[in-house]
Amino acid sequence: MSQSLFSQPLNVINVGIAMFSDDLKKQHV
Repeated sequence: MSQSLFSQPLNVINVGIAMFSDDLKKQHV
């Protein structure tokens, strides 16, 4: 139970990082 509760925010953070790095790549190019 606590594992899924912990993996949800972690998933949100991963998505946020992916979107953030995507924005950085667009700015660089």
